[in-house]
Amino acid sequence: LSSPDGWRFSLPALLAKGDVEQLASLARTSTDSAIRLDAIGALGRLGGKPAEDVLEEIRKATANDEATRKAAYKSLRRAQRSEAKKRTYAR
Repeated sequence: LSSPDGWRFSLPALLAKGDVEQLASLARTSTDSAIRLDAIGALGRLGGKPAEDVLEEIRKATANDEATRKAAYKSLRRAQRSEAKKRTYAR
């Protein structure tokens, strides 16, 4: 998972499994910015409280660069909108 090519093949499997822990680990610690941003985007697509908590943490971390914080914010909003739609249509 540490190489960009390996990551591109692993992303669909991690999304299908809903592997928030692995995606969170990559989003927090990967030194490759493309992998970090892809993991952040994947967390936004997964949604749910654990993913939202990780995205909020990344968004607030001042050690992260602006692009990473913006990506986390956008992914967090995506996850929140998805949850809101589920609640609306579940009625």
